[in-house]
Amino acid sequence: MKAIRLRALVRGFTVIGACSTALAPSGCGLFGPSAEHFLIPVDSIAVPSIVAATDTLTARFYGGIGPDGCWRLARVDKQVASASLDVTFHGEHQVRSGYACTASPVALNYAEVLKPPLGTPFAITVHQPDGSLLRRLVTVQ
Repeated sequence: MKAIRLRALVRGFTVIGACSTALAPSGCGLFGPSAEHFLIPVDSIAVPSIVAATDTLTARFYGGIGPDGCWRLARVDKQVASASLDVTFHGEHQVRSGYACTASPVALNYAEVLKPPLGTPFAITVHQPDGSLLRRLVTVQ
């Protein structure tokens, strides 16, 4: 009986050891949730082509964050100047042992509201995961 318990104990430590050394960096999650960070690709920026100098400009950003509910928008890095908005979207993939994620894909649907005065042309730039830039120009009249 002691031999069986000892073998079970050794196997348990072997499984935990293998998971913690080999899989923990990739998200085994035995010791709590782990997170993988990434840049979110933006498919499109929706803005008007022309706004009045006294109007507020709303820029909407769309894209895909992840295939299920374990993916989320973690933060938005932005720099705003008189004639530009520079944005990078950061995502997080939560990996939890024994946790079932919702099956629905997670979409990026983010709005940034910019108050006047705005320079013309007003440039909106998004940094993409592959290093490219997605850019839209808005004429301010």
